[in-house]
Amino acid sequence: NESFTDGGLIALAQGLPSTLSSLSLCFSANNRLTDTGLFLLARWIPRTLESLSLSHRGNTNFTDHGLTVLARWLPGTLTRLMLDFRCNLNFTDNGLAALAQGLPAGLQTLALDFECNENFTDVGLSALEHWLPRDL
Repeated sequence: NESFTDGGLIALAQGLPSTLSSLSLCFSANNRLTDTGLFLLARWIPRTLESLSLSHRGNTNFTDHGLTVLARWLPGTLTRLMLDFRCNLNFTDNGLAALAQGLPAGLQTLALDFECNENFTDVGLSALEHWLPRDL
């Protein structure tokens, strides 16, 4: 829904059950969501979450700051992470490195889709490889 804003995302996040184990959200082509919404979603993610799938394909408002904050709040219980930020040119090696550093040690499945993003280089991929949990 293109009219869904940070305020709606915050309300949704605050209403998530504390025992939730899986969350999948798709906000493709919604440019009304920003790093603020991503930050507050991350802040309210239940600490019991095992699987997280976020699709913000085509959203050009998310930046490295949003990835950094999301990474900081990923629960340690997370075993599966899928992020689709396809065609977002605001992400760089810095955001990828920050995300990599925040990956939980118990992560078993990681799927990242940053298609159409030409800002990633070998530097970002090296950081990702360095910080990947060893059991992944």
